[in-house]
Amino acid sequence: AVVSTQSTGFLQQEPGTLVELLRINNTLQQPKAALGVLKYAQMNPSKLNTPEDSWYEDLQQWEEALFRYNEKLEQNFPDKTSYVLGKLRCLEALNGWQEMQNTIVQFWSETSTNINDRLVSRPRAGSDINHRHPDNLLSPEDRTSMASLAATASWRLSNWDQLRY
Repeated sequence: AVVSTQSTGFLQQEPGTLVELLRINNTLQQPKAALGVLKYAQMNPSKLNTPEDSWYEDLQQWEEALFRYNEKLEQNFPDKTSYVLGKLRCLEALNGWQEMQNTIVQFWSETSTNINDRLVSRPRAGSDINHRHPDNLLSPEDRTSMASLAATASWRLSNWDQLRY
C-alpha cells in the first residue's frame, strides 16, 4: 500500500513509472496491488504512462484483456495481428474454443483476401512484393503462434479436419 500511495503522483510526471510499479508488485506477488495501479492509471490517463492491453494478460485478467482486444478490433486498424493474437490467448485461457476457432477462420479469410488483392494489383518488376511469398504477410513468430492456437482450438473441439491446415 505504501508503494501505491506514494507513487500515484509520479504516474503523472515520470515516464516508465507505471511499468516499474507493475513489475515491483508482480515481483512481490501482489497481483491485486498491480491491478490497482493499472486501474488507477486507467482512470487518470497520462501521456507518460499509458496502460497497454497486454498488461491485463500479464495480470491474468483475461476478461478485461479480452474486452480491450475486442475494442481494438472494432476500430478496424490496418494491422490487427497483435490484437487478434491477444484475443486468442485470452480465449485460450478462458476455454473459449469455438470463439477462438471462429476468430481464426475470420482472420485467415481476411488475410487471404488481402493477399489476393495485392497479387491482382501486379506490382512493377523489382518491387518488394515480388520477392515475398504471399503467406509472409505475418511474421514467422505470429504464424507459429496463430497455428499453435488454431491447433489447440481444433483439438479441443474435435474438429480434426481443421488440423490439416
